[in-house]
Amino acid sequence: MNEDKRNNVPEEFEEDVIEIIDETGSAMPYKVLADCEWNGNDYVLLEPQFDTGEPDEVMIFRVIEEDNGDFNLAELETEEEARNVFNQFKDLLAEDDFEFQVDD
Repeated sequence: MNEDKRNNVPEEFEEDVIEIIDETGSAMPYKVLADCEWNGNDYVLLEPQFDTGEPDEVMIFRVIEEDNGDFNLAELETEEEARNVFNQFKDLLAEDDFEFQVDD
């Protein structure tokens, strides 16, 4: 991956694989594929490193900086946000022949 695709990722997300604690308390590994900015917010594109039942699934999260300086990930809140950030990643990764398929 080109370094410039991860310019906005906080240091703790710069590793190729990060762990996210799910609602059951289990640590789930995700590979950081890229990051982008939209409407003043930073986002990461993650690929689960475990079987989700969906081949080639990727997920998009908003990066949130907490008051104490820690970073967390949040789900996208609106269809507009999801659509625009998805298009940002499509444009960013088009040069790498990364293809997105959308389930209708």
